[in-house]
Amino acid sequence: MYDVEALLNKYKEEAAVELKSSRQRRLKSTKLTEEAQDAHKTQKYEISYDRFVHLLAIHEIDPYSPKAGSEIRAMLLSNLASALHFLGELTSAAEYYEKALEEFTQNRVGWMTWIQAGNLNEKRIAYIQARLAMVATGERPDPALYLDGYGKGRRWSQEEMEGTDKSWSVFQPRTWWYGGYVPSGQTVPGRDVPSATSTAI
Repeated sequence: MYDVEALLNKYKEEAAVELKSSRQRRLKSTKLTEEAQDAHKTQKYEISYDRFVHLLAIHEIDPYSPKAGSEIRAMLLSNLASALHFLGELTSAAEYYEKALEEFTQNRVGWMTWIQAGNLNEKRIAYIQARLAMVATGERPDPALYLDGYGKGRRWSQEEMEGTDKSWSVFQPRTWWYGGYVPSGQTVPGRDVPSATSTAI
């Protein structure tokens, strides 16, 4: 049994003591995001679960983070739900998918995002609703599939799933944003907000 609330409270207490500045929170979030995405891609779901809870805790104690209708919070909740789903914690997965849906319905899509990706929230909501349908039937998602930061369905390569991918290249812009994620504090051209967790996994 994975007690999300207990772990979340533990990390919030730690973060409140250890991460006093925006810079400290940003650096810690970047590190945790990389660890979470690597763990999830390589099917180490206990680690990705832990890291997504830790990221959510940092987001929640950050005085500058919006507390409702936040794209980052919605993606953290969705990715946490995904980790729980893969771990077989279907009741908790459904609860956090529902929380993510609630956040996305409150989140407004900016006009630059509309130009780049259309109604990104609508795509994310449809993705999460499909996951909820899987939870209802006890179906496990395909671990290779994910929704990128622009709302497009993608597949991890075999190398990415094995943790052996070395395809980054300065000459290939698609490789600059690893797996659709953007390092914390940076933006994808045309995106409205910095996103450390823009991919639904």
